Amino acid sequence: MPGDTPCMIERFANRMLRRHVPPFMKRITGSLVVCVGAGLFTAGALLFGPGEDTPVPSAAPAPGASATAPPTLGISGFKFASITVKPGASVAIANRDDATHTVTADKGAFNTKASGKSTVSLRAPTKPGTYTFFCAIHPEMRGTLTVK
Repeated sequence: MPGDTPCMIERFANRMLRRHVPPFMKRITGSLVVCVGAGLFTAGALLFGPGEDTPVPSAAPAPGASATAPPTLGISGFKFASITVKPGASVAIANRDDATHTVTADKGAFNTKASGKSTVSLRAPTKPGTYTFFCAIHPEMRGTLTVK
């Protein structure tokens, strides 16, 4: 009937039954649909993300600050690159492998863990010399850090 509250019509024992849908049920149903839609959208964004092609924004140096990047020790293909740094320098460790690695000095001068596809840093020893290191997870990986 026009002008009435919307109702649901069902058949029961070959008779037409009218059931009125209370207004609060319509509000709850609408809210539930919105919440489920928002949840699905969020889950899709988290699962599929921006992708590998999205450039990572870099921080610009403050005016008057030096724009030089710290020396970088690369890890790629389960191999370390050798590096020479100044005493006490900050050294970036760029792990390009999917696996987690450590940079552990043979004589305990430093020990840092780098998760897969991440960059961490360590402070180089202040005493000049050649420091051999290895990965504690993959002991066959060895490298040298020279402090001059």
